[in-house]
Amino acid sequence: MSEVRCAYGILERTLSISGHDGFKQIVEQASILPNTTYTMSLRYKSSRIVDIERYVNGTNTSVTLQASPDAYRIATVIFTTPDTITSYFSFNIMLRPTNAAIGDFVEFDTTRPFAKLELGSVSTLANDGPVDYGMELAKCQRYLKRINGGNASVYRAVKVGVDSLDFSIPCSSMRTTPAIVGTPVFSISNLSGVTIAGFALSITSYDGASLRLQAQKTAHGLTDASLFITDLTLDANL
Repeated sequence: MSEVRCAYGILERTLSISGHDGFKQIVEQASILPNTTYTMSLRYKSSRIVDIERYVNGTNTSVTLQASPDAYRIATVIFTTPDTITSYFSFNIMLRPTNAAIGDFVEFDTTRPFAKLELGSVSTLANDGPVDYGMELAKCQRYLKRINGGNASVYRAVKVGVDSLDFSIPCSSMRTTPAIVGTPVFSISNLSGVTIAGFALSITSYDGASLRLQAQKTAHGLTDASLFITDLTLDANL
């Protein structure tokens, strides 16, 4: 649940908070997440020092953020909940009451996400994600890509060896040559559709546009073949 108390309201695509008012985020069912790391992120301008005040188990603690009157900046606060939580917990973003004066402000650009409370220790606000789903997906697939199309993911052999079959799989823009993670689900068949069991799958090369997969089986006896991929996960993480 969120609560905004604001003297100026939303004007010209910005949200301004003044005086002793603030922006509060309340986590009502906090008791189900003890000993859990969270990150609070904020994109803001401020004429004076800003406090992020956290309330949990009847105690308030504050983190001070520096003033930034001329340009938006991003600040993040990482914290961990207690082993036992007996109440909700909340965050209040506000000008420091002892410093606030008439004309002071905290300003948020409402055309972009300006506050996030997230599980874990990584701020997606600070990493400034792309503006649409397609860009987000493309960035993620540089590090992890899943091919899972059943019979729709069918590839014909580009090279046949005595003990191996090579297949070229379109696979663009991964960060580096990926590794297969987990157990791939696939099958090899001859061109009549008869499945031949006993193959193991590995990656032999990657050129940034296509992946060379090799299916190995000693003396498989095939002169041509098709690869059916049901589920294959490729990992190119750092």
